[in-house]
Amino acid sequence: KRETSELGAKMAEISPVTLGLHWPGGDKSEQKIIPIFEEPDANLGFCPIPSLASLEERIKFCCEASGSKLDIDHLQNILREKESPICFVPIELTKRMKFSQGFMKVMLANKLIQAGCVVKFWLNDWVEHLGHKFQRNSDETRSCGMYFIEMWKACGVVVGNTQFLWSSEEIKKRQAHYDELVFSATKTRISDIEQCYDYELYSASDIFSSCMRVIDASFVNADICLIPKSQEELFSLGVGSKSPLLLVEPQLGVLSSGARMFHNLWDKDLYMEDYPIEIRRKIKRAYCPPKDIRNPVLDYVRYIIFGFRSEFLVRRGTQYGGDIIYTTYSNLETDFQREDLHPYDLKLAVFNEINDIIMPIQKHFQSQPRAKNLYSQMRKIRQVR
Repeated sequence: KRETSELGAKMAEISPVTLGLHWPGGDKSEQKIIPIFEEPDANLGFCPIPSLASLEERIKFCCEASGSKLDIDHLQNILREKESPICFVPIELTKRMKFSQGFMKVMLANKLIQAGCVVKFWLNDWVEHLGHKFQRNSDETRSCGMYFIEMWKACGVVVGNTQFLWSSEEIKKRQAHYDELVFSATKTRISDIEQCYDYELYSASDIFSSCMRVIDASFVNADICLIPKSQEELFSLGVGSKSPLLLVEPQLGVLSSGARMFHNLWDKDLYMEDYPIEIRRKIKRAYCPPKDIRNPVLDYVRYIIFGFRSEFLVRRGTQYGGDIIYTTYSNLETDFQREDLHPYDLKLAVFNEINDIIMPIQKHFQSQPRAKNLYSQMRKIRQVR
């Protein structure tokens, strides 16, 4: 009581280093620091609930989350054996979050949660250090991961069935088991790993990080892996006695594909940080010739808009046929192929839908103090070359 009263009698200050309350004193032992901003538990609301849907409905949800054909027999066995199968989602931390990493990832995860899955987002902070993406220190990697988690929550991920795991922390908890998997991964041939990439592996870190990605799914005892198309061959190598079902994400086309290429690399994709003026400019310049149904603008309609909404409104002038509402993607694709739908009208409608999706998320990062702080940290990290 006497120590508390003596400290309380002094004027408290906010430390510029720790952002905590600091009572100055003659002796350093008398100084007390109470942190104000601490990293919250990202898994605070984690409480998995099994799905009440039938087996056929659960299979349907999983198929909707896949961009390629699934092994239905394998999927049925998993869903019959487990009420809450584990879905492993490897995350590659980057300084900017693509639309496919943000909103689309959450949309696919929520479909798997409807099927009863427990989705585990695996934040590969160790792999990112091997790849030297964050040159300065581990704090940058941590800030990036926390920013990603905040973004997924803002996008509406079902927190109760979602778990966010840092690879560095989880590996330390079960280091012996991880070492066993590492020894198993050493049997993988370098030639097999090289075939999984479209480019030549230049450094030892490329080999090490590839081996770590292969064993991560076995380490968390995953039943299903939600992976991008670029990692399908790598995960098919598999290490361990259990082979999870590979569920490949739908792939959004690059906006600059085709004859017209952009000079700015950031114009090739939509990012969660893009402002409306940037989104409009990118979609306006995107590759979308008449009749050609293999274009990136239609990819966003098929996988994002119809994955999130049941209707797609295209506004047109009365001289061009008036407004039209599409309830299925197939009807829209047919009209576009017949030139009943002009690329200009399609692009304008896609911009309006994407903007409606992304604006509430960006407002969250402008209004919430913690989200705003994380966003400012990421802006500083992106400025460092």
